[in-house]
Formats: sequence, structure tokens, C-alpha cells
Amino acid sequence: MDPVQETASGTRSVSAERGLTWLTEGWQPFARAPGQWIALTLLLLVAMAICNALPVIGSLLSPFVYSVFAAATLLAARRARDGGSTELLNDALAFGSHPALKPVIIVAAIHLGLTLVAVMSGVLIMVAFSGLGVVASAFQSDANVLAGGLAGLLPGLLLLMLAMVAITAMYWFAIPDVVFRGTEPWTAMCRSLRACVGNALPLLVYGVLCMIAFAIAVIPFGLGLLVLLPVLFGSWLASYEDVYGAVPQPSA
Repeated sequence: MDPVQETASGTRSVSAERGLTWLTEGWQPFARAPGQWIALTLLLLVAMAICNALPVIGSLLSPFVYSVFAAATLLAARRARDGGSTELLNDALAFGSHPALKPVIIVAAIHLGLTLVAVMSGVLIMVAFSGLGVVASAFQSDANVLAGGLAGLLPGLLLLMLAMVAITAMYWFAIPDVVFRGTEPWTAMCRSLRACVGNALPLLVYGVLCMIAFAIAVIPFGLGLLVLLPVLFGSWLASYEDVYGAVPQPSA
């Protein structure tokens, strides 16, 4: 393993090329039971499609559905990778009685709340600055008032983008942290933010590679997603253990 640097939060900073290694390591759980992984992925896609079909309530419900599914899948991925059970569907469904279920739901609720606040704040800032841009252009007798209004949107868009990056960073390691180590939800989200900041380069490499892989996977009618999504869940687990250290073995 590459040299790592311990941070104040107890996590580690790893080198940029680890972003590629996470993806290659993500293949291991999938390779142990590809058929079951595909079935599990289809279950997720159907659940998310149902949420997306529901007006308003579906958008509010989908973060909880995805977070619970992600937590269950991370547990199943660890079992499969470490040579344990390959009954992935049973392992995932059993998460309904797992003690981490409530903390995962809390993390999802905080993530949703922060996202809504960020979006509303960004819209208000965009409206305010856009209005100021229009007024400034009018007072200057500028014929291109529309350009002034559009220029006013930029500060709000920039702040919204930065806020969404920070919120995503708070979520990324928080889910596996509450599942595998029983960390309190808010503490896990704060630790996740610090860990992501300390590993910005490998996460950037990982993100770019994921986007490229996703673009390729959707070409044959999206069928490639049935393989890519399980690999991404495995890589999520790999990234967490690389930065936070190995977690205890699952109970029999």
C-alpha cells in the first residue's frame, strides 16, 4: 500500500492514484456473485424509478431509500469480499433489523435538509444578485439589461456548487462510518468532510474515472450499469477502508 499520512480526525490521507485502485478493488465483491449483484442492482433501479415516478414525495423519499439500500449493500459487499456469505439479497434485506438502520436514516435526513437549505439559499442569492444586476444595468442606461441579470446569477450558482460539494463530502464516508463503526450521525458527517478534504486528489481521480465509466456503461441501453453499479459500491467500501482503516470482520 502507498505511504499514508495520519490526520487529526484519525483518518488517513492517501496518494492520488488510490482513486484508480478503489475501482479495481471494487470488482472483487462483484466477481464472487455476479448474478446476485445484478439482481440487487435491478432492485435498486426499480425502487429509485418508483420514487422518481411519485411527484414531490418521491424526491423527498428517494434519499432515504438510496441510503438504506447503500448501507445494506456495503455490508453485503464486505461479506462477499472477505469470503463470507454470498447470499446478497438475504444480507441486504436483513438490514431492516440492523442497529445502524436508524443512524443511516438520520444521516439521510441531515443530508436532505442541508441540500434543501443550500438550494433555497442559492436561489434566493441568485434572485437577489440578478435583480441588482438588472437595476444596475438600467441605471447605467445599458441596453443589455438581460446580460446584467444573467451575470447576477453567477455568485449564487458558485455558492450553490460549493455547498453541494461540501454536503456530498459530508455524506460520502458517513454512511459506512455509522454502519461499520457505529459513529454518531453528525460526528460521522463531520469526519467525512474532513476526510474528503484530506483526500481531495484521490477523490477527484476517482470521480473523473467514475464519470468516464458511467458514460461508457449507459451506451448499450444502460445495460453496463448492471455491472458498473455493483463495482461502484465495492469501490465505495474500498475507499472507506483505505482512508479510515480496516473495519472489524462481520459477525457470523
